[in-house]
Amino acid sequence: QGYFQDEAFLTYLRYLRSYWTRPEYAKYITYPHCLFFLDLAIEKEAFRKEISQVGFRNFVHEQQFMNWQYRSRMLYGAGSIDESPHADAGAAANGNAMASASAMEVEKENQGQTEKAGAMNVQVES
Repeated sequence: QGYFQDEAFLTYLRYLRSYWTRPEYAKYITYPHCLFFLDLAIEKEAFRKEISQVGFRNFVHEQQFMNWQYRSRMLYGAGSIDESPHADAGAAANGNAMASASAMEVEKENQGQTEKAGAMNVQVES
């Protein structure tokens, strides 16, 4: 809709950045990565052009979600970072590789839970 070409909107984004980066307000930010995106939107015309495109916007959204999901799993549960020889550092930096690894971990957990449930059923039936 042309918001990123509107100077009044960019002025509003600058105001938001100055407000939310003050310590008395920054402590209330749940997702601090938003300040990085705010900086990009203010300072990088190329980013403003790209984020206006639905495909790029969806890509950024998916990558950010996968990053939060991966970080949450590493901080609060279900495993550790894969340090096996087959783990490619370049692929690990790729959000798709992380998502695939997370999906495989979830599948393994689900399979383990199913096997446990099956074993419990066998014991109950015996």
